[in-house]
Amino acid sequence: MHALAGRSLLGAALVLAGVAGGGCDPGDRVASAPAAGAGVELVLDGSPVATIDVDGAAAWPRLDQVLPKGARAMRRWARLEATGAGDPLVVASPAVAHPTLVAALYPVDDGVGLGLFEPATLAARGAPRLRATGVRQVRITLAPRADGDPGQRGRVDGDVAAPRLTIAAGGAAATTLELAALPRRPAPGGDPTALGWSLVEVLGAAGRTATAGVRLVDAAGGQLALVAADLDPARAFGFFKVNRQGALRFKHLVVDDAGAWHARGDLRDVVRIELDAAAGAR
Repeated sequence: MHALAGRSLLGAALVLAGVAGGGCDPGDRVASAPAAGAGVELVLDGSPVATIDVDGAAAWPRLDQVLPKGARAMRRWARLEATGAGDPLVVASPAVAHPTLVAALYPVDDGVGLGLFEPATLAARGAPRLRATGVRQVRITLAPRADGDPGQRGRVDGDVAAPRLTIAAGGAAATTLELAALPRRPAPGGDPTALGWSLVEVLGAAGRTATAGVRLVDAAGGQLALVAADLDPARAFGFFKVNRQGALRFKHLVVDDAGAWHARGDLRDVVRIELDAAAGAR
């Protein structure tokens, strides 16, 4: 049995187990099943992968924080089911049915609940939009991958992943960009051979300018918000780059008075950019 020593980020024991199938990375798998006892058992494609006890649920953990890496993106979930002492919660294709919500465990009077929350509501520990209480087991069934293509990702030039980004501004129709069609550049102060895409140039390709706030959204519904001051080209640079897993990663870089660049914000598996209503069209 492999258990995380000491207190994890959940503040409780999180016991990992092997995953049979499910499309997860081999490095995510270990040999044993979770220990029996009080708590919520997480089951992925029919195989137990973790157990979260009541103390762990007190940290309000998101499911994408505790699942194996290959299963964290909600867009891969074909079915989410929570069962226990109360009424069950069953959601088919939750990323499609509830694209703005994230799934998390949280404490309730009869033990542990599973809720689908707006990200800001979860951060404030507010009420979920959908819930199940007295939960004993959460089951997730993954949708099959299409010939190795993990969703938003593709391949160009033999070895460079080419993700797509959706850009939405106010009430205007959303635009989806194929980043492979855009020029790539290094980040300021970074490795000149590590090429990616500038936020300003990505928005420009969609006919938009970042005159107000911007929110970047990942595949699991997590967000990174930038205000107008964060977008000053004299002091900041937004940089997209495909990481080793083939997902699109965003870094918000700022320059100090000595001219050195530092990462201030970071978001992985970015799939969408949302501009505030004041964002201008080019």
